[in-house]
Amino acid sequence: MKKTSILLIVLAVVASITYIVVSKKSTINEGANISIQDTAAVQKLLLVDMQGNKAVLKRNANRWILNDSIIGREDAVKTILEILYKIQAAQPVPASAHDNVVNQLSTKGVKVEAYNKNNEVLTSFTIGGTTVDAKGNYAFKKGTERPYIYQKKGFIGDLSTAFFTSPAEWRNRQIYFYNPDSIAKVSVYYSDFMDSSFHILNENNQLEATYDNGTSMTCSHTKVKEYLKEFANKYCLNFENQMAKADSIKYKGYPYGLIAVQTKSGVKDTLRLVRFKADQRANETKEINGVLYDQSVLFGYTRKDLLVIKTDNFAKILSIPSFFRQ
Repeated sequence: MKKTSILLIVLAVVASITYIVVSKKSTINEGANISIQDTAAVQKLLLVDMQGNKAVLKRNANRWILNDSIIGREDAVKTILEILYKIQAAQPVPASAHDNVVNQLSTKGVKVEAYNKNNEVLTSFTIGGTTVDAKGNYAFKKGTERPYIYQKKGFIGDLSTAFFTSPAEWRNRQIYFYNPDSIAKVSVYYSDFMDSSFHILNENNQLEATYDNGTSMTCSHTKVKEYLKEFANKYCLNFENQMAKADSIKYKGYPYGLIAVQTKSGVKDTLRLVRFKADQRANETKEINGVLYDQSVLFGYTRKDLLVIKTDNFAKILSIPSFFRQ
């Protein structure tokens, strides 16, 4: 009986200690919470790195505008909002690692803030690199005693890569987003195959396809409509405005042709295309004048930008007249 009483006392003490520890941990974690349960309320995101680079994204109708000037990447915003919804504090940073983590956050971290429509802060924290086992990220919420290790529920990996500040990385890669009905004319020219160049006209609810010399071709209106829909949602692989040889590629590259779009409101959009020299990674090549060119990608350029497009993604836009025949 005496042994039973002692055992019950020991169990009671252990249970009490466990309750206290768990309760304390729960309270600490709750104070370190940086998640947002209603991400639809987020109207602005602010990202600032320790070098002073800043990215401010504001929700505008169905788009996110970067630094009040260009359309931001919807996919990247979606990733951040998903992290903000699922992120949770796993444990405080151990005392032995505290100083190193604080130093890392203060030199390499990124400050993250989210605001609602009233410009009220929904969350604010600084996120840094991963733990040694790469199963969580160090982050610090103002007002907590020390940094915490945070994880995204259902995910193992580095969360900090989602919080970048470079405008070049944030820029939306969508280059065509026209309502097909708003397009008045599309012209496609091929430098080496002028006979395959063509025009699509969309005037007074009449669709017409012509050869480059103006000769009308018998065409399928269904196929012309299908073609114009290609300009509603087209992306480039990336922008390459920082390339050292950008001007050389634009003006000295081997010309492929151009795509010109004109809207009914008078907007003109011209994308000039040049071939991409092949390297050892190219799977499909074509030799022209003794030089191998990559068939899978093309450089494109406008008055402002140099970009890379995937040719199979633009295959229908870069059609030939036979495509439109009935």
